[in-house]
Amino acid sequence: MIMEICKAEIKTQTQLAFGAAQEIAALVRNFLPCGRVALIACGEENFSVVRTVRAALRGFESYCMVIGGEENAATLFSLPDDVRAAVAVGNGAFGIARYFCTLRSAYCILVPTEADLRAAFANPVSLRIVETRSDYPVALPHAVFFDATKIGGYAGAYGALCMTGLSSLDCEINEVFGGCRREGKALNELFAETMRLTSTGGNAAFREKLLSLSARYAMFCAQADFCTDGEVFFDLLSEQLRCGRGGGALFAFYYLIERYRHFFRWGIPRDFFVPDYPGRMRAAARYANADERSLLLKNKVPSVRRADFQIRTFNETRTVFYRKTESVAVYADRVKSTLFALGAKSPQLSAVQTQEAFSVTAELSDTTSVPSLMRDFGLLTSV
Repeated sequence: MIMEICKAEIKTQTQLAFGAAQEIAALVRNFLPCGRVALIACGEENFSVVRTVRAALRGFESYCMVIGGEENAATLFSLPDDVRAAVAVGNGAFGIARYFCTLRSAYCILVPTEADLRAAFANPVSLRIVETRSDYPVALPHAVFFDATKIGGYAGAYGALCMTGLSSLDCEINEVFGGCRREGKALNELFAETMRLTSTGGNAAFREKLLSLSARYAMFCAQADFCTDGEVFFDLLSEQLRCGRGGGALFAFYYLIERYRHFFRWGIPRDFFVPDYPGRMRAAARYANADERSLLLKNKVPSVRRADFQIRTFNETRTVFYRKTESVAVYADRVKSTLFALGAKSPQLSAVQTQEAFSVTAELSDTTSVPSLMRDFGLLTSV
């Protein structure tokens, strides 16, 4: 029987439900008692799940479409006008399904096959319509249906949630040094709830709670207008250095804690040092395949007055932030044991690779945090 999770938990109208894939028809009927339904699948790697869902929808008149990663989204609009709901299987199909349902005012039900739910709530979404790829605003899905036995990537989802502890600290540092408030309370609450997950065996209760937290985090990311240093570094390890989400989180958590602790305990700003800001931004743009102009606009060279303020503030608050970093480090062993139990493997990275990824986070993130302070203090000279 489908078990529903409280909708207020992620502060959205999206309904979260758990059950076996063959039970999804009961959820669809809550929105559409009968009629035509589009079943949208991402590639063929989720064939067993698609087949199960398609069989469960036999009470509806359904149209099954397989969409590749670069598929032209316009093909969906060959469906009849009276298709009133879409069920998307596989995270790669979510953007197209949500776009279709937004324009058709249809019900959108998503069936994840990965525990990372960013695609379920991302807004806007990047799609190719006819010949052009652009970003399009989309509505939230009406429901997300989880068959926990058909979902992979739990290590990556758990790792992303663990990184919220450092992202919350980044927000505090940004408020003190950057003078701009970034809401880190929600991140801190997510980290606390993640650390309260006691099972490392991946049982059903653990998986369901983890998926619920992953949905909340994805919703937060979709609504936030900033990306912290911890999130940027984690993404660089996972995507640029091919560590995988679980292994990337394991490495990033330990590495950032040690860099943050060392900075606040032993860091000494260099007098009269001015970093090569344009050179660093060009290097960061090349490294991450980012737009150089946007980095130049986002990263402001601090004035002398601003630099003095940062050094003075650093000397006044370094002990407080060192203790805050220590409070996050307390959970390192729990993070490690759970990630290993979920199948994460520690990546083999050289010191040069790691330093390069850490260095460019100063330009790529949207917060004033340890990497950008180290850069401004002349302690981050390698790019």
